[in-house]
Amino acid sequence: MNKDEFYHLRPKEFYKLHQRYFYKESKQWEKYRWLATAIINFNGMVGQHIKETDLLKLPFDSIQEHQDKVDLSNNTRERLLELDEKWN
Repeated sequence: MNKDEFYHLRPKEFYKLHQRYFYKESKQWEKYRWLATAIINFNGMVGQHIKETDLLKLPFDSIQEHQDKVDLSNNTRERLLELDEKWN
């Protein structure tokens, strides 16, 4: 993306590009962390099995934990449509 394309982006477009970039980066880090954990556990380097989060905590781990705990049970279809109109 060149400078002119960047300055002509609308905020929503920029946000979507940022989300996609963040998602790609987080998946790469998760893959490397999983691979390192598998190697350590397979070779028995620690003496006991470790979890991926024990080996390396990443900044987006807390974001994913928060997203998993979102409760949508009290939301109605009307409220969700209203929020969709507000944010999109």
